[in-house]
Formats: sequence, C-alpha cells, structure tokens
Amino acid sequence: MKVNYFISDIFYVCLRDLKHYLKQRVRIMATLIQPIIWLVLIGNLMSGLTANPLTLKFLDAPSYLDFMAPGVMVMTTLFTGLFAGVRVVWDRRLEILQKMLSTPLSRTAIPLGKIAAAVVQGNIQVIIVLLTALMLGVTFKTGLAGIMVILIFISLFCSIMASISIALSVNIRNMETFFALMNFITMPLMLTSKAMFPVEAMPGWLKFIAEWNPISYAVIPLRTLVTKGWDWTVIWQSLIILCFFALCFLAGAVFFFKRARA
Repeated sequence: MKVNYFISDIFYVCLRDLKHYLKQRVRIMATLIQPIIWLVLIGNLMSGLTANPLTLKFLDAPSYLDFMAPGVMVMTTLFTGLFAGVRVVWDRRLEILQKMLSTPLSRTAIPLGKIAAAVVQGNIQVIIVLLTALMLGVTFKTGLAGIMVILIFISLFCSIMASISIALSVNIRNMETFFALMNFITMPLMLTSKAMFPVEAMPGWLKFIAEWNPISYAVIPLRTLVTKGWDWTVIWQSLIILCFFALCFLAGAVFFFKRARA
C-alpha cells in the first residue's frame, strides 16, 4: 500500500509540472523551434565541410547534418533537464514548496516527480527534432527500433541533467543565481563534448576532456544508431555508464532535497 501511495505521489507531482509546462505556450514554441533552427541553419551552413575528404573522414558520417542531428537531440535534452530546477526555485518563491513539504507527500517523491516531468518534456522535444531531421534527409540506419532506443538514452540523460539541476536548486532563492549557475555549467559541458565537433579534430587536452564528458556518453550511442547501425559494444557500454550516472545523480537529488531548508 505504501508503494502505491509513493507512486501516486510521484505521478501527481509529475502531472502538476506537466500541466504548468503545457500552459507556457511561448516556452513550448521556443524550446521546439530552437533545435529546428540549429538543424536547418547550422546543419546546412556547415554542410560544405563534407566536400573536403579530410573533414568527411573526421566526421565519420555521410554529412554534417547526419553528424549534427544526434548532438542537437542531446543539447535539447541538456537544456530541458537543467530547466527542471526552475520549478523548484519558483515554487519556493511562491511558498508552494513549503506547503508541499508540510503535507504527507513523500519528500522523495517530489524530486522524482519533477525529474519524471522533465524526462517527458525532453522526449517530446526530441521527437520533434527526430521528425525534423527525417524531413531534412537524415537517414536512421537502425530504423524505428533504433529511434526507440534513442528515446531510452534521451530519458537517462535527461534524468541525469534534471537531477543535477534539482540538487543545485534546492537552496537557491532567486532566479538570477539559478540561471547564472546553469549557464556556468551548460557552456563548458557543450563546448567540451562530442556533440557538435568531431573529437579527432580537437587538440589533445580538449580530446581528453571530451572523452570523460558525460554528454559524450549520450551523443556517441545516438550517433552510432543514426549513422552506423547496431554496434552493440558502443550501445551497451554507454547504456551501462548512463544508468550508473542516472542512479547516482537521482540519489544525490533526493539526498539534497531531503536536507533542503523549507
């Protein structure tokens, strides 16, 4: 019975955040249009790179658009996950969080519900990116089954980013501090990963960082599924690493949330 109540708590926290998300039409349009702009403009702008055989060898993909599409999916998920903490800060400012904490609602269920809501949002946005990529001519080597596996990776990665965001946001009381902190995290993660640029073209020190960047473990299996096919060595290795990170950061988010000041 307690398990049923716990699952119910997670569901209603998730549902509340999703309802709030669906009311923000401007935010929905912005989050959906931005990755489409990346694909359409940057993907085509950089498509001339593949005319150079050396660059094409670095990309190890039929075109820059094929190389870039998985990176755009991951970056979209990165922003969605890190945005999860906004609801925590906002709920605290409106004293909604204090009211939630004073109810019988499980303190563990609150961060898990918010993370679940971020995962749903991330999958919706990535599906839009997938459809846009297909319309632009990106060929998914693994077909529909590969797309389903991509969504599994996206869910894991989004839960990691949302966990980090919530763990950092529990004691932040103003939006300015939160967004400054998220920008500080986002830009280095993006620019030192394999999302947008081939690692073979990076200098040695940056290549070393990219190899250990958690974003790379989400990008590489997606890029493999899109451009190469069922390379199970890459897929399983990345899946195990992301599952490990997801469990660790989920536990961290719950830990910090339970210790948070009301």
